[in-house]
Amino acid sequence: GNLNTTAYNDILDDSVLPNLWQQFVEGPFLFQHDNAPVHKARLIQKWFVEIGVEELDWPSQSPDLNPIKHLWDELERRLRARSSRPKSVPNLTNALVAEWKQQCSNILWKAFPGECRLL
Repeated sequence: GNLNTTAYNDILDDSVLPNLWQQFVEGPFLFQHDNAPVHKARLIQKWFVEIGVEELDWPSQSPDLNPIKHLWDELERRLRARSSRPKSVPNLTNALVAEWKQQCSNILWKAFPGECRLL
C-alpha cells in the first residue's frame, strides 16, 4: 500500500497504543503484524522496544495464518450478502459491529477452519 514509516508510526502513537493500554491494563501482550517493509523499519522496531511491547515473530510468506485478513474477508462477504449495503461510514460501522456481535464466536473459525485445526 501507500503507508510509509512515519504514517505508520503516527497511527501506532495516536490510535493503537492508547487502545492497547486501555484493553490490556492487566498485563503484557504480544503485538502481531506481518512482515511488510513498513512494519520492519528501524523506526518502528525502535518504537516497540521503547514502549516495551513485544512483537510476535511472524514467518515470512504466511498470509494464511493472518487472522485479521480472514476476518475482514468474512465480514466483507457478510456485508455484501445483506439486502441493503451501508451508504455512509457510520452505517458501515454499525453494520460491521452488528455482524461481529451476531457471529463473533464463529467468524474466525469459519474464515479459516483448516488453519485453526492445524494449530
